[in-house]
Amino acid sequence: MHPERKSMNPLVQSMTNASTTLNGGATNASSLNPVVDLFFQIGAMRGWEESNIVSTFVSALEHNPEQALKVLFWARDIRQGTGERRTFRTVCQHLAGSHTEVMSRLIPLIPEYGRWDDLLLFISPNNEIAPCEFVALSVITSALRSGDALCAKWMPREKSSKGAIARKIRKYMGLSPKAYRKLLSGLTQVVENQMCSGDWDGIEYGHVPSQAMRIYKGAFKRHSEERWASYEEGLAAGTEKVNAGAIYPHEIIGSYISEYQQAAIPPVSEAQWNALPNWLMNNPYRILPVVDTSGSMYGGYGMETSVKPIQVSVSLGLYVAERNNGPFKNCFVTFSEKPTMQIVRGDTLSERVYSISSAKWGMSTNLNGTFDVILSHAKRNRVMQSDMPNVILILSDMEFNQGVDPNSTSMEHVRHAYSAAGYEVPKIVFWNLNARTGNVPVTFREDGTALVSGFSPSIMKSLLAGKDFTPEGIMMETIGGERYAAVSSAIAA
Repeated sequence: MHPERKSMNPLVQSMTNASTTLNGGATNASSLNPVVDLFFQIGAMRGWEESNIVSTFVSALEHNPEQALKVLFWARDIRQGTGERRTFRTVCQHLAGSHTEVMSRLIPLIPEYGRWDDLLLFISPNNEIAPCEFVALSVITSALRSGDALCAKWMPREKSSKGAIARKIRKYMGLSPKAYRKLLSGLTQVVENQMCSGDWDGIEYGHVPSQAMRIYKGAFKRHSEERWASYEEGLAAGTEKVNAGAIYPHEIIGSYISEYQQAAIPPVSEAQWNALPNWLMNNPYRILPVVDTSGSMYGGYGMETSVKPIQVSVSLGLYVAERNNGPFKNCFVTFSEKPTMQIVRGDTLSERVYSISSAKWGMSTNLNGTFDVILSHAKRNRVMQSDMPNVILILSDMEFNQGVDPNSTSMEHVRHAYSAAGYEVPKIVFWNLNARTGNVPVTFREDGTALVSGFSPSIMKSLLAGKDFTPEGIMMETIGGERYAAVSSAIAA
């Protein structure tokens, strides 16, 4: 591993750090801390070329290896991180070649944060066994021999598209094709097996994992209509349960977001929505989400066409608005030339999704205008400081419009506007949903701001607990706890 790299001269950094958004707004090329840059981007890199993913990570790794690797594992963390599979695997594949010894120590940790099939990226179909491959095969073998059902679930079969890798695992374990097949089938008690065997009435819906329920709910209804109807009634009555620990807001409601018509959201999806972990519990702040619905949010993430940034921003906006326990509960503000305060209305999830979907969306990313409207109403109505939001979440791709002063960043405009209006500047969270290099709204030690990324609301835990409310402080609050201590231990071994 490289030692922590000495930073560039602060004056040189400052004078070479000016950049612009795609809409001409003044911004920074970097936070001036490569690890903070990584943290701000890694949860929203889905459309990036692999080479760009690797180069961004390498810059962070050279700056601070331990922090960069902890950010990487946070990015993969399904339950308390951002759950980014492709980005994580891309970086791990690079590390297997460039930092083999360190990656070998980290491989045993991967199933805890991601999935067992993440280990397959280290296994090649040829006869040679590379160092990282040896570790991956050893970890898989140990898990299967100890009866790990989750490992068995994600291991390839010899008749699958990954048959060559399956044969390599089998041979490493010293098993015949039949013994390997029996080992996996004996350990794998998953809902897919019951579906394949036609045992639809034997499926216990309350035990189905959250992602499997999202994918198969339609099949459950078709093949066992009466049981499914009874299960949905139980969900409504509170006598049945549904899993939602490894699913994100946009995965539940993203496909139902439409400004043209109210979609019928299935009861099981509503139950999953209600069962999502509440990361705003004991919230001490007056939080107001600002939801970017501008034109750039309608693009995709490269080859991944199943989700759009607009679906993520609206879903997270609704999640935060609903679970907000302060004066701005069920409230959010939209981006547009004339930003407006919106109130989420409706008793059912379908009604609430349509309420936020049919709000006055605009094609402009006018962030400065959003703050100007808030302050204009506050001054006109003599709103007390105690009634103003003290945390504003900006759910966006960060491509803000140019302001009145083309040389002032959005954060500089906010500070000036609040000071002129006689109000305290709220904490501003820049929540990146579609990252681009060379566009970072603030620098890493800017007080009262945070730079976060990803599609998971779990980051709210760090935002609510963070005592050092700076981009670097919130990052360290996220990766500095017990959850990622194993990464530090592994690389120090």
